[in-house]
Amino acid sequence: MYYLSSRKKKLAKKLFFMALTAVSIVIGVTVLTALMLGYSFNFNGTEGHVERIGILQVDSKPNGAEVYLNNQRHSTNTRARIAPIEGDYNLRIQKENYRTWQKQVKVKGGEITWVAYPRLIPNKLSPQSVLDLPKTLADALPSGSSRRYALLENATNPTVNIAFIDRDTPEFKSVSMPDSSYDKAGLGNFKLYLWSGNERYVVLKHIRANNPIEWLILDTEKPEESVNINQAFGIDNINEVVFGDYGGSQLYALIDGKVRNLDISNKTISSPFIDNVNNFSLYGDGYILFVQDNPNSKTRKFGYIRKGFKEPRIIKTLPLEAGKKAFMDVDKYYDRFYFLVSNGNQAWLYGSKSLFYGLPSDNKNDRLDLSEISKFSMNQEIISVNVTENGQLATVQDGKSFSTYNLESTLQSSTQIKPNASGEAQKLRYLDTYMLWGDNNGTLRTYEFDGENQNDLLPVIAKFDATISPSGKYLYCINKNSSGDYQFVRIQLLDI
Repeated sequence: MYYLSSRKKKLAKKLFFMALTAVSIVIGVTVLTALMLGYSFNFNGTEGHVERIGILQVDSKPNGAEVYLNNQRHSTNTRARIAPIEGDYNLRIQKENYRTWQKQVKVKGGEITWVAYPRLIPNKLSPQSVLDLPKTLADALPSGSSRRYALLENATNPTVNIAFIDRDTPEFKSVSMPDSSYDKAGLGNFKLYLWSGNERYVVLKHIRANNPIEWLILDTEKPEESVNINQAFGIDNINEVVFGDYGGSQLYALIDGKVRNLDISNKTISSPFIDNVNNFSLYGDGYILFVQDNPNSKTRKFGYIRKGFKEPRIIKTLPLEAGKKAFMDVDKYYDRFYFLVSNGNQAWLYGSKSLFYGLPSDNKNDRLDLSEISKFSMNQEIISVNVTENGQLATVQDGKSFSTYNLESTLQSSTQIKPNASGEAQKLRYLDTYMLWGDNNGTLRTYEFDGENQNDLLPVIAKFDATISPSGKYLYCINKNSSGDYQFVRIQLLDI
């Protein structure tokens, strides 16, 4: 009988264990890769099978709400983490004393689906008046963070009542433009226009008959240092202004179709960044987003420019539709920029290549490589476009409806807007990133970004804006009492 030598035995064992190790590694890597891709093995039933799972992260305001998936109660309340197999689900969130929230959600294998935005509405809403206002109330404007709310109680008097609504008991302060800071001889009507980022300054428009608009910066801390922009820079025909910095010392203005920078502190004005501008806005660190009309070539250009650029960066060129509105917005979602442009009744959403830095410069070698993500065709002329600050949602409005493309789910939705008292077109306004509001025949109605979970909340005078306090506890708006006088009211949304 033949026997392996001791040396050969050792070599055979070594080769066996090496092969076993290699097979184990291959199996382990395969299993780990499958798990990373969302695959798992289902042992239920007589025959097991492989299936893909995803992660569903669910939260709500307030949290602690029950979570149901296809009518099956999940073991934990919001904030909840669920790992279902991929597919479409009916997600329901409910909490005692609050209206039920529900929506169809798609779970993708190997991916996280976030549903962290639901704002639950209390069953009982009792409006509370926090300030009685006169019948002459002319305008109202919340600040960007909703810590302040400006009230202009008379159109012919630039006195502004500031409500501090970042506390349980609002406080009020009245401030006025100095008499010498505006044209009293040609007195017209005043209108609130814009808050600065630090919420110290409020821009007012003084609209005068047969005279250019006066643009006024009211310093709410030191009213005596308020500024008349027209007088300070010796310019008229200002069509639009935007604060260029958080502190309110820089302005960008549209003057005779040209965008210029106004340095409030030094009283200096820049040369034009670009001309023939239809409208503009700011993005990020000094980027000027613009729509430029070129009557000679009958084209309309969408692009951006900033200090230091030798020429503007053009995103899209479209035919000029005389008399038709056009808009542009941009924001970043993960590592890509998304541009939303509209012209007349149509809008397009474009995505850039992966960019971990800011918007590309004016160097043509610094490429954007845009691709069309979605197209919007509206029944009416578009009046607003918006890419949310987190970059996830692109929304287009035409006054009768709105359409939203969700970059996370890659789904596009379209929603009809409930009619206001006059039946006229209306622009919905944002209460937060995921919720808009409008006038439903005299009642404040909320819409989620995809039109789901609509709720009527309380009577509202929709020409004055509504806002949610920074804590999310209260919603503030303007309505009227039984005597027909205006009142500043709030409802409580959270029990905190």
